[in-house]
Amino acid sequence: GGAADAGREGEGEGQELALRDYYVAHSPGAGLLWVYRRRSAGEPAWFLQGVYG
Repeated sequence: GGAADAGREGEGEGQELALRDYYVAHSPGAGLLWVYRRRSAGEPAWFLQGVYG
């Protein structure tokens, strides 16, 4: 307990740690992209995290 732990109550219960691999990719139409691949038991899935300006 204590004040330092007040925001941690229930943290991690029923939740799994997200495993991701991050990459910088280049798209001819969009430029530099920040993407990640989710590493899970199922099929690999790719997501766009952001676009570099």
